[in-house]
Amino acid sequence: MQQKQMRVTLWTGLLYAAVSMYVMLMAAAGRIVTIEDGGQQEMLSVANDGDRSDAGSTWRNLLLQADEGSKEDIIIPLEADTKAEDVTIENHYMDQEIWISIGGIEKYFYTKNEIGGNLSSVEDALYERDGGIVWMKFKLDGIYEFNSVLEECQLCIEVLKPAEMYEHIVVIDPWYGGDVKGMEQGTTEEQISLDIAKRMEDKMRSDSTVKLYYTSMGESMPSLEERMRIIEETAADFYVGIAVNHAPDSALYGLEASYNGTYFIPRAGSIELADTLVRNTTIAVTGRANGLTQAKEEDRIIQSASIPAAVIRVGYLSNEKEAALLEAEDYRDRLADGICNAVREFYDMTESTD
Repeated sequence: MQQKQMRVTLWTGLLYAAVSMYVMLMAAAGRIVTIEDGGQQEMLSVANDGDRSDAGSTWRNLLLQADEGSKEDIIIPLEADTKAEDVTIENHYMDQEIWISIGGIEKYFYTKNEIGGNLSSVEDALYERDGGIVWMKFKLDGIYEFNSVLEECQLCIEVLKPAEMYEHIVVIDPWYGGDVKGMEQGTTEEQISLDIAKRMEDKMRSDSTVKLYYTSMGESMPSLEERMRIIEETAADFYVGIAVNHAPDSALYGLEASYNGTYFIPRAGSIELADTLVRNTTIAVTGRANGLTQAKEEDRIIQSASIPAAVIRVGYLSNEKEAALLEAEDYRDRLADGICNAVREFYDMTESTD
């Protein structure tokens, strides 16, 4: 009886080992590995370690061979021993570019091997070598997202419109205020707005149904045309500007919002968006709500948007006490909580209206 049990155990072990070996061999043959793209976290960092300036770089044209019949948008050949961890992909959507770094590639590999795929969205493709890493940048004809797979010595990239990948899309404009003013502690309106926006990204990352796009990383103030392009190309559901107030009267303080009074949707328009923003941020910081105002004529981005659009003004730098609050990281974190709660609540409102 004991010998019989030993034989059963032996054959079971051999069968398990054979199945495991088969699975490993099949995986080695196909080597299908999904590559995760660089997240919005990097895009919001002014000093992004993955970001590379053209200054001092020697960029060369990649060899391209378009195949209109290809189902893949971009196909990048790789050396046989390239692993998923050797590849990094960053979506520089503000510049309409995808950046790719590949480690361990032979020095002259891309002088002899062509980039394939249908390339229908690619306007230009360059590369440079930095030590043992090859950097590529693909200039696209619009704002895109992508899926990527490493398979059989190739990196295959599927290029998608944002609306094809995400159910909900919001454009966040941390540069809305434009007229950047300092404060005694040294923090500027720009730094406050960008920090709140970055904290929003951290908080919304777990919600796979909502994608936040930003008008700027903070290096320069975007023009009206650049803001409108991001709104239109992402097919955003609504727009939220983040600003900090400043007034000659230093006694003024509190949160308020402006909205596009010409764009009206019953129960889910710009005024409801503005109200949701003020209410949630005021609750989050236990602050004072000053109410809502219609956007002025000079608020061109709000007036030009053809979607619900509002700006939340998170406090007055000209008020000493409120300036000190805006300087505090915990306070800005709670403001980010409030705006995120407003985004979620507004989506609930629009879906219930639908």
